[in-house]
Amino acid sequence: LPDVLSGFDYAITNQARYNIRVITNSFGTTSDTGTDVNPADPITLATKRCVDRNIVVVFSAGNSGPGSGTMTGQYKKAPWVIAVAAGDKSGRLADFSSRGTKNKGGSFTLDGKTYTWEDRPTVTSPGVDIIAARVIAPVSSLSIDKDATELDPAHVPYYTHMSGTSMAAPHVAGIVAQLLEANPTLTPYQGKEILQ
Repeated sequence: LPDVLSGFDYAITNQARYNIRVITNSFGTTSDTGTDVNPADPITLATKRCVDRNIVVVFSAGNSGPGSGTMTGQYKKAPWVIAVAAGDKSGRLADFSSRGTKNKGGSFTLDGKTYTWEDRPTVTSPGVDIIAARVIAPVSSLSIDKDATELDPAHVPYYTHMSGTSMAAPHVAGIVAQLLEANPTLTPYQGKEILQ
């Protein structure tokens, strides 16, 4: 938790220096699925502080599908963040992608304002067989057959195919960056509304 909060703090502290307008997060809490938003949770509060500073916060929804109520972290349901499910390149929701619970939501008050939330990802973006930079980890060897047949041999040491909402969330962060480039006055709430 301290590392996560330090990351959000870094974004706020260095916002003007680096013109930080959007951050993407690919982590979750698998022990925290199906729960309501907790407005007192440190991560929920940290994301709110970022959004209050006009920084859009994007989260991967999690890879705990296909059941309902499987988003990995109640903070991903906060009404000011964008949670991203993974779909395939044909637009179908991936079996592994976390999902919400139909008609589940609620409201809470924070800093004197009432917010409503829904138990669902905000949007779905490509997250199946995405070509990404290879990392030195056991997961990078999972796609070795696909890499060998579909990538140029010179690229195999540096790139791999990966699937997950961690591949989907950066797509959305990139779209948000383009929206903000086109209209720098957009608030995080307006950007989320446009995406939806």
